[in-house]
Amino acid sequence: MATLRRSGKLETQANTRRVVRASLAALLAIAVAARNGAAASGMTVTDFGAGTYAEAHAAVFWPNAKVIAAGHAHVSNGVGFALARYSTATGALDPSFGNGGKVTTPFSGGFAVVNALARRGNRILAAGVSGSDAALAQYTDNGAIDWTFGTGGKVTTNFGLDDVFNAVGVVQPILAPTRLVAAGSTGTFAPNSHDFAVAFYDGRGIPLSGVGTSGKVKIPFFAAAGGPIPTDDFATSLAVQTNGKVVVGGYAHSGDPCVSLASNFALARLNADGTLDATFGGGGKVLTTVGPIDHLNALRIQADGKIVAAGATRATCGGEVHLVLVRYHANGTIDASFGAGGVAIANFDPALHEIGTDLQIQADGKLVVVGRTGPVSGNVPNGFSAIVARFTATGVPDPSFGNGGYALVHVGDGDDYTYGEAVALDAAGGVLPIGTFVPGSGPGAGFFAARLTPFGDLDPAFGQ
Repeated sequence: MATLRRSGKLETQANTRRVVRASLAALLAIAVAARNGAAASGMTVTDFGAGTYAEAHAAVFWPNAKVIAAGHAHVSNGVGFALARYSTATGALDPSFGNGGKVTTPFSGGFAVVNALARRGNRILAAGVSGSDAALAQYTDNGAIDWTFGTGGKVTTNFGLDDVFNAVGVVQPILAPTRLVAAGSTGTFAPNSHDFAVAFYDGRGIPLSGVGTSGKVKIPFFAAAGGPIPTDDFATSLAVQTNGKVVVGGYAHSGDPCVSLASNFALARLNADGTLDATFGGGGKVLTTVGPIDHLNALRIQADGKIVAAGATRATCGGEVHLVLVRYHANGTIDASFGAGGVAIANFDPALHEIGTDLQIQADGKLVVVGRTGPVSGNVPNGFSAIVARFTATGVPDPSFGNGGYALVHVGDGDDYTYGEAVALDAAGGVLPIGTFVPGSGPGAGFFAARLTPFGDLDPAFGQ
C-alpha cells in the first residue's frame, strides 16, 4: 500500500492526496501491517480494525496530560478521518474520547485524510483532504463531531483543481472575532503545476468575505509549468504571529536541471486581508537554497518572533538526505547567528537518510524535531525508524539528549517500519513522537505513539 499521507517525495510526486512530507518514495514506502501489543515499553500501537490500514500524520498536546494523534483509517465507505487520544503518562487510550479512545469520520466520496491538527479552546480542528477538495472537521473535547461547525461539523473547500490542506491554525486578534486559517496546495500533475493554497474562515467555518477570493488565496513562486522542468509549489505548514499575520511554509521547485524535482525552502507571509506582506522577504516571499533538493516540512515562531523551519536537504544530486533547520529573522532574512550562517544540517548516522517532518520549541528555546530514516544503501538494522533530535537554541545538536542529540524509535523487529510524522511536548518535559507503525509480516498499519524523557530515553511507564 502506498502511503495516503502528503508524502512530499524528494524524488517523485504522485498526486495531491500525497502532498508534502520530505520522504524518499523508494526508501520509505509504507507497505504492510500493524498489530496491537507489538510495542515495547515506552511505545504503544493502535489499530482501527484487525488487518486494516491506519496512518497517523498529526499530533497536538491536550490539557490534562493527554495527546491527540490523527490521520486516516478505514471507515464504512472507504477511508476517513481518524483520531486517537492517549494519556501522556501511560500511553493508554483515553476512554472518555470517542469509542474507547478512538474516533473515525467518513466523508462523502469515500476518501478523507487528516494532515494537521490545531487546538481551538476545547475544540479539536482537523485539516486535510476529502476526494479532490481540501477539508476541515471540528470535534468537541470528547471526540464528537461539532455540529455547530460548517455543515454537520465538516467544511470542504475547492480552489478549482486537486486541493489539499497540510496545515491549520487559529487567529485570535485582540478585540476581534476568532478566525481560522488553513494552508496546502492546489494544482495538477498533468502538467505539473501547483501553488500554495491558503483559506480563511470565521469561527463557524464560513469562508471570510473580503479576504482573497471568497476567503481563498493562491501563492505562486514560479511560473506555471510548460517546459520540461516541473514548477510546483507545495505548502506544508503555517504559523500565526501574535499580530495576526500568517507565515506559510513549504517548498517550491526551482527548475534546477540537475534533477527534475529540485526545490527550495519557500515561505510567504500574509496580512489579515490575505495580501502578501511587503515587509517580509521580497514582496512577501522568501526562497532559501540549502542543497539541490530542499523540503520545508514544519515551521514555528519563537517567543522573540524569529521563524524556525525544519525539513530535509540533499547536499548533492542523488546524495544522502539530511535533516535540516533554518532560522529567519521576523522580516524573512536569514539569522546568521543560528547554526552555520543560519542553517543547521545534521548527519547523525551516515548509514541513514534523516528527514525532519515536524518541529516543536521547548520553553527553554531548545528545538525538538521528529522525522523518518531510511538506509542509504543495503540493509541497516532498524533502518526504517522514527528519529527524534533536539538542538540548542543556537542550532547545535544537544549533547544532553539521547545519543549526541538524537534518538531512534523503532517498534517491533528489525524488518518492521516506524515512521515519525509529528511531535508533541508534554507539561512534564516529555517528548511524544507520533506516526505510523508497519510490521513487515502482514496486511495493515496502525498509529504509533512513544514518550521520551527530557534526556531522550524511552519512558518505561509509557505504553506496553
